[in-house]
Parts: sequence; C-alpha cells; structure tokens
Amino acid sequence: MVLFGWKSLLLLKILAHEAGLAQPNENVNYHIEIRQKYFYLNFIPFFPMGKMYLMRNHTDNELYELTPETLAIIKQKFIAPRAPWYTYSWIILITLLIVGLIMQNS
Repeated sequence: MVLFGWKSLLLLKILAHEAGLAQPNENVNYHIEIRQKYFYLNFIPFFPMGKMYLMRNHTDNELYELTPETLAIIKQKFIAPRAPWYTYSWIILITLLIVGLIMQNS
C-alpha cells in the first residue's frame, strides 16, 4: 500500500479549435489539458508541485507532452488556473492542529 506519492488533477480542458490548432468543423481526436500535479500523503493532498500541459489522445486515452511550439501557443492564449484550495491541505491541517492544541491548553 503506497501512502505517499504524486498525482495530477484536471484544471482546464482546451479543445483544439479553441486554441487555434484546428478549424471548428474539423474532426480531431485530441484535446489539450492543463493539469495540477500535487504531492499526497496518506491520500491527503499536501501541496501543489507544478502545472503540466498535456495532450490527451481520444483513441488510446493517453496523455502526451506538448511540443514547444504548441506549448507557447497555449501559454500565450490561456491563463493557467490557480491550484485548488484542497491541494494546500497541509496548511489547513497544521492550522487545525494548532487551534486544537491552544483550545486544549486553555
């Protein structure tokens, strides 16, 4: 049983025609994903580790890295969303622990 490691969660899904990589009526088998990588301990997300810009292929449902040219286009047209609040759980847990200790001592 693995109690720690890293995972990622989807922040933003960008269709190819929204990014200007394909025509709106063109049928493409991929989309771009901006994902938040985070460290977890005992299945609790502790802190974000960085954003990943990936392409999901619909035929095999795998994630692939973007080319530098495509990455530049995506970063220019879209602002990456901020990390969700629950990826900072360690701050919340430590705060609750300190508040609990203070309340217990008073």
